[in-house]
Amino acid sequence: MPEHRDRLESYFEGISEEEVFEAKANIQAHGREASPYGQPLDFWKEFLGLEGLLSDIPGDLKHPDVFQE
Repeated sequence: MPEHRDRLESYFEGISEEEVFEAKANIQAHGREASPYGQPLDFWKEFLGLEGLLSDIPGDLKHPDVFQE
């Protein structure tokens, strides 16, 4: 896990608070089509090691059209 942390720290070194808020606003405004820091969400899922999120499984049995993505 330390190599993963080093990679994250290296990638985000020098990112300002303003850039973080901009990335957050990008995600909130564009959802699945967002590209925080100029990268698509699929890039971030892989980069952050977020495999197996079950994003194709509905999040609520009463609302099967709502997913966890």
